[in-house]
Amino acid sequence: MKIGIEAQRIFRKKKHGMDMVALELIRNLQLIDHENEYVVFVAPDEDDQVIQETPNFKIVKLDGGFYPLWEQITHSVNFFSTYHYAKVLAYQCWRPWVVVLR
Repeated sequence: MKIGIEAQRIFRKKKHGMDMVALELIRNLQLIDHENEYVVFVAPDEDDQVIQETPNFKIVKLDGGFYPLWEQITHSVNFFSTYHYAKVLAYQCWRPWVVVLR
């Protein structure tokens, strides 16, 4: 399965609650899941060494623009997880998704 994870703020220097949750989730998934394919959507920032790509984890840096639409339409994922407000109604109709509420 191809899984998308919205983790736009994990590369910022001063991480907060949900940033750390997303970062630790990704780190632990990298340790235990070697079967599924992951696409991690991030915003470029100065702390970009906190996670590394692996054979089944691809990091996609999104530079500005209306990225919620771009990340969901142009990357075909089977499942999408977000902890932010990055949802588009049309997307919800044809892909499973999870939203972590703060």
